[in-house]
Formats: sequence, structure tokens, C-alpha cells
Amino acid sequence: MFRNIFTVFFFIITCSNSFAEEKIARLVADRFYPPFSFLTDTEQAVTKEIVVPGKDSHLIKGMSWDVIRESFHAAGFTIDLYSVPWARGKRMVKKGQCHGIFPFTKTDIRLKEFIFSDFPVSNDAAVVYFLKKNKEKWNGLNSLKGYEIGTIRDWSYGQNFDSAE
Repeated sequence: MFRNIFTVFFFIITCSNSFAEEKIARLVADRFYPPFSFLTDTEQAVTKEIVVPGKDSHLIKGMSWDVIRESFHAAGFTIDLYSVPWARGKRMVKKGQCHGIFPFTKTDIRLKEFIFSDFPVSNDAAVVYFLKKNKEKWNGLNSLKGYEIGTIRDWSYGQNFDSAE
């Protein structure tokens, strides 16, 4: 199950003249998705940080963050960076409290609500694994029937997984 992780740079509702004039991008970063985006210290209570051009975050690290930071800073933007639980971050973007969220998987459902960058910031593979001694044979998502699967609220694991029953 391969999926492209796309960064949502701007949303129709929040792209206003004041956004362009202020040169501030309010972005939400996933806190627990290494190596793409993750907290530098999982015990941190801080959830917001201002990252001016030329500086790095003390809150978030990762490959996606590096691309986002360099892109926005090259365009002269200061980044108001939020690190909150995933579902809350998605709600913040939907309500217009933030301009974008990363990394963000592009799905048909999300295309109805969000604008995505033309090119992926990164790619990853979602895989399922079993212990060798279990003698389980992988037969696609049907192999998971009868198991209780934990997921992150509002996260996408790819369109096949998301639509499976």
C-alpha cells in the first residue's frame, strides 16, 4: 500500500489578502510521524512556536518540516508552527485557524475539501507485518478480518485501507 504524502500549503477559505500582506503562515505539524515530522522532545508541553526566516524549530524536526520551512522562509514567510493532536490540527485548518497541515495524505475525500501541492513533499509505504512463527499468509486487507486494528483518528492509511470494512 503505497501512498503519497502531500503538503497542504494553502486553503481556499484562509487565503486572503491579509495572509499575503502579513507574510505569516500558520501551519500544523504532525507530532508523531518520524522521519517526516516529529517532536524533538515528546515530553514538551509547548504546542506553538514562531519560526522566523533563517531559524529552525525547537519543537518539530523531520524531512517534511525541512522542506516546508525552507520553502516558506525562501518566500519571506514567518511560520506560526502548531503541534497538536492530529484530529485537532485538521479541525484548526478546516475552521480557518491555520493555513495548512503537514504531512497530509492526498485522498479523494480530502480533495473535496483541501487544495494540495502539485508535487509530493515525500513518499512512504504503509506495510503490515506478522511474526514469522504465526504462519499468517498475507492475502491483502482481508487478512486483517477478525483482528482489532488501532488507528489514529482522522489519519489516512491510503484509500484501500480507509475504505475497507
